[in-house]
Amino acid sequence: MLVPLALYSLYFSYNLEYFYVRGGAVYDAGWFAWLSVHATNWAMPNPPLIGGDFLGTHVFPIFYLTSAIARILPAMPYAVWFCLWLSLWLPLLWVAVYLLLGSTARLPNPRRASLSLLLTLNGLALSMLGFPHIESFIPPLLVLALVGLTQPGASGQAAGILAFLFALSIREDAGMHGALAFTAMALLLGLRAGASRRLLVMSGLGITYGILAIVVQHVVVRAGGNQLQGTYLGNPLFSQVTSKMLVHRLAYWATARSYIFVPLGLMAFMALRRRDPGLALGILIALPWLALSLIAASPLAGGLWGYYCFPLVLSFLWPLILARLAVADPAAQQHLLTLQIRMGLLSLTCFLALGILPGIGHGGSYDRAPWRHLMPPSAARIRTTQAALRQIEATPAFRQMIVDDGVASLSMGRTLPGQFTLGLKQPGLAVATASAFLRFDTPMPYDAAAEDRLARQFPACRKLPETVLELCLRR
Repeated sequence: MLVPLALYSLYFSYNLEYFYVRGGAVYDAGWFAWLSVHATNWAMPNPPLIGGDFLGTHVFPIFYLTSAIARILPAMPYAVWFCLWLSLWLPLLWVAVYLLLGSTARLPNPRRASLSLLLTLNGLALSMLGFPHIESFIPPLLVLALVGLTQPGASGQAAGILAFLFALSIREDAGMHGALAFTAMALLLGLRAGASRRLLVMSGLGITYGILAIVVQHVVVRAGGNQLQGTYLGNPLFSQVTSKMLVHRLAYWATARSYIFVPLGLMAFMALRRRDPGLALGILIALPWLALSLIAASPLAGGLWGYYCFPLVLSFLWPLILARLAVADPAAQQHLLTLQIRMGLLSLTCFLALGILPGIGHGGSYDRAPWRHLMPPSAARIRTTQAALRQIEATPAFRQMIVDDGVASLSMGRTLPGQFTLGLKQPGLAVATASAFLRFDTPMPYDAAAEDRLARQFPACRKLPETVLELCLRR
């Protein structure tokens, strides 16, 4: 189990560095980190900076659990607690892949562990690493649910049900994504099989839960349930859809998202070449999400940026899922395993070539230099940063300060709407009346132009000792 421990350690360090050295983003890392401790009311009131109730945006029951656990643990900053449990999704994905390889590859443990690592570090998973988001838990949990629900033993089935229930707690549509994969597998196994019946029952549960969650958002929560329309369908409906937009988005997918579409394209080609309905189903379960993303009003959702590709991980791993659950012939299993390895190599290569290498030193879609962020900030750095922020927050002057993403992410409970806006686009009056600008002094801020504009307004800057915080005043 050294591999998942190493993955957890590195990713936990990466996430801590994200919050305490580079400066986390308010939307959604700081927001979710705060909720992971403060979801103590059924509607999940948002921090003052955002306002309203989170339940009107998404249904994330997992935050009730994380908040309850946080209350019985030793006190720690909410960002640290968020990093502690969020960092589990990557090793959990490795465990899911390792289990899929169990009766398929018949490899010695070291080779099986190495192959699991290769397939875990595919381009889709790597794209989700740079922006902490809890939806990343959904793919490994659904894979574990698939494996468990198709086992003959009661303990395996119970584990599968538990994994599925945890997936449902992550987001309201998780069950619908699971239902597509579960129904496809039930068709392959034969509808009379016991495993198929279990999969179809869980599919029905997932769809029912998703519908009920959306109804609750619209009926019970004030101003809730607009996420689907705002992010995907547009307002007015489909007003964003034009032929030019569709062509541009498809071209963008073919290049910047080649780590998704090149391996899926290979699977589609093999499905056609071999006339394999099992592989074809792996493509079909991806089509609803791709269709929704293609017309999405949000550029991030439409561009399948970061975690927005999470439903496609099941399609990416479909050859291995088939080999483990639906194919008994050793030769056919070996063919599927070979296909999966090729897809993994293609995905990783495309991600590195088009996602990382072009951005080294000057930009990039995911992380400008990920190897720099694998060492965690010291406990002393975290304590000093938290103490400095608490000291500033306690002064009356804090309410007259403008703050950036990094500061607001660690001060979600104290920062007010007038102090922070997305992209630091404060109205002129806010800048004119502000007394100071408190920020993370990082060489590559989220919005360098906005930072430079504010730096000219607040040129007298001093670093706060033992932190990367910088307090900038007018002359």
